[in-house]
Amino acid sequence: MYRRLEATIFSISVILVLSFPFHVSALSNNHEGASGQTFFQTFIDFLIHPIVIPILLTIGFLGLVVELFTPRIGFAGIIGVSAFLLYFYAHIVSGLAGIGTFFLFAIGIVLILLELVLPGGIIGVFGFAAIVASFFLSGENFVHIGISLLIAFSISILACVVMIKVFDKNMKFSKG
Repeated sequence: MYRRLEATIFSISVILVLSFPFHVSALSNNHEGASGQTFFQTFIDFLIHPIVIPILLTIGFLGLVVELFTPRIGFAGIIGVSAFLLYFYAHIVSGLAGIGTFFLFAIGIVLILLELVLPGGIIGVFGFAAIVASFFLSGENFVHIGISLLIAFSISILACVVMIKVFDKNMKFSKG
């Protein structure tokens, strides 16, 4: 029951995010003295605002960190993936990035997941580099993206330490 609810929420959120470009012209604000921007344009401008970007990245990474400590795919992972989808979607629609940056991010995630299965360490390093490169390539300002990633990584590492030390949780793939 709980799994179906998660899948339904995730499916609805993906459909809503992907269908946003086909906005209704009734949402446009073309009254006298108005800016002429549609709701969609305002929403995209909000998502690429310099204050919102670190929040989206932090929510995304926190969702993935919490997901590492849960035995199955849960609400935190769905929220994290949705935050990353919103980040890349807004940057692609606004013209700041191409679809290749999203694919680079997806390849990075796959490489990190392969690192959990394969021995070594180099695949995980390449995966992490691909993820960081995708964020830098999608952003407008390298300094701002660097600061946003620093904030998101710092909070995520702090959350990981809190999960291990305070709540005595183990990662689901660890043997301990």
